[in-house]
Amino acid sequence: MRRNPAGWEVGTGQIPLDTTGIPAPAGGSPSAGASPSAGASFAAGGSVAGGSSASGTSTAGGRGTVRLGRAVFDARSGRLRRLGRIDVDGPDVLLWRAPTDNDTGAGLDAAWRAIGLDRMHHRVVDVATEPDALLVTLRIAAAATDLSYRCALRWSCRPDGVLGLDLTGQPEGGWPGPLPRFGLRLAVPASLRQVRWFGYGPGEAYPDTRAAVRLGHWYADVDGMQTPYVRPQENGHRIGVRSASLSDGTGTGLTVRDRDTDGFGLTVRRWTDADLDRARHTTDLRPHDRIYVQVDAGQQGIGSGSCGPGTLPAYRLDPGPFALHLDLTAT
Repeated sequence: MRRNPAGWEVGTGQIPLDTTGIPAPAGGSPSAGASPSAGASFAAGGSVAGGSSASGTSTAGGRGTVRLGRAVFDARSGRLRRLGRIDVDGPDVLLWRAPTDNDTGAGLDAAWRAIGLDRMHHRVVDVATEPDALLVTLRIAAAATDLSYRCALRWSCRPDGVLGLDLTGQPEGGWPGPLPRFGLRLAVPASLRQVRWFGYGPGEAYPDTRAAVRLGHWYADVDGMQTPYVRPQENGHRIGVRSASLSDGTGTGLTVRDRDTDGFGLTVRRWTDADLDRARHTTDLRPHDRIYVQVDAGQQGIGSGSCGPGTLPAYRLDPGPFALHLDLTAT
C-alpha cells in the first residue's frame, strides 16, 4: 500500500468569524460616493484644470488626454491609457464568456449567440469631467437585437494616489436570461506575469464549483492561472477576490482592490474570450503581447448541462443591474 509523505493534506475546512462589534481599521478606503481631492487636468487637447462637466465634454470631443493623478486617459473615448509607469488599455465592459461544454449542452451557447452576445457593440455616449473625477458613459448592445446595457464609469483619484473606479450597469430592454457574465477587462504589459491574490484558491472556482477552494493568499504565474481543458472554453476563474496584484518581479506592478466585502471574480490570461471561443485545441491559443485582466461582478454558474441538469436557480446570472467598486494602484 502506498503511503503519502508526512504533512500530506487530506482535508481542510474554514468557518467565518463573527466580526460584529470589531472596529474597522483606520485609514480604510472611502465609500464609493466619497469625493477625492486630486483634480483633473487636460493635456494636448486643452488646458482645463479641474474643469466643469461641460468643459470636460467639450474637450473630450477633440484630441488629447485627461490626467487624473497618476492616470492618463484618452479624452475622446475615456479609456485608461497609463497608470504610473504601466501602459494600460481599457476597460472593456463584458457580458460574454467563451461557452463551456455545459453551456453548450444546456442550450445556452446557442441562445447567447442568437441575440449576439458574442458580437457586442460598444459606443461611447459621453465623456465629462468634474473637479476631481472623470465620468464616462457607455452603451453596449447585443449585435442581433436592440437589447443593451447602459454603463457609467466614474474615475476618481485620492490624495494617496489610489485611482478609484465605480462601474454600474443598467439593462435596457427585455433581456432573456441567464447571461454569461457582468465584468470588465483591462489589458496590461505581458511582463506582468506574476499574480498574487487574496481570495479563494488555489484553483479555479465558479459560483457552484467552490467546494475545493479556500480563502487565503495565493500566488501563480499567468500560465498557472489557466485550466487546460481539452476543448478551450471559459476557465481559470477565481472567486471572492479582495485584492489582486500583477508584477514583473522587479517592482513594477498593478494592484486591484475591491471596496465591497464579497470580493470580485478574477481571470488573468494571455488571450481574450474571443480567442478561447475560436480555438478548437489548446495549441490554437497564441499568446498576445499583453495580459488580459478580467474582473467580474458576477458569472453564470457552471452546472452539469453536458451530461445532466443545467445550472441550479441559485447560481443563475439573470439580467439586472450590476456594479463594481475598485481601487487601482501602480508601482
